[in-house]
Amino acid sequence: MQEREVVRLALYRYSERAKEIMDRLAEKREIVPIEKLRLRALYTELKDDFRDAASRGTVASGWEAQSLLEKEYFQPAMMDALKLMRARANTNPMTSNWLECLDQSRKKLLVYIEELESASM
Repeated sequence: MQEREVVRLALYRYSERAKEIMDRLAEKREIVPIEKLRLRALYTELKDDFRDAASRGTVASGWEAQSLLEKEYFQPAMMDALKLMRARANTNPMTSNWLECLDQSRKKLLVYIEELESASM
C-alpha cells in the first residue's frame, strides 16, 4: 500500500469512529446509563487517540520518522480534530455539545482527506 493511501485510510478510520458515536446519539432523546458509559468510553478513547496521534505525528506508533505526507496532512488533521473536540467526556452526551464537536471534527478530517486526494492528481 502506498504511503498516501495509508495516511488517507488512517484519517478515514478516525472519521468513521466519530461517525459511529454520532450515529449512536442521533435522534435519541435520552439514553440508559449503561449506554451513556459506553458512549463516554468511545468518546474518551477517540479524543485520547487524536491527542496521541497529534503528538507523535505519525500514522502508527513506532514509526521512526515522520514522512512529508504525515507532516502536511496527518498531524495537522489530528491537531485540528482534537481542538474541535471541546466537549468534556464526563458531561451528559445528550445535553452537552458532543454531536456538534464530533461533527466538526469529522468534517475537518474529511477536508484533509479531500485535500490529500486532490494533491495526488
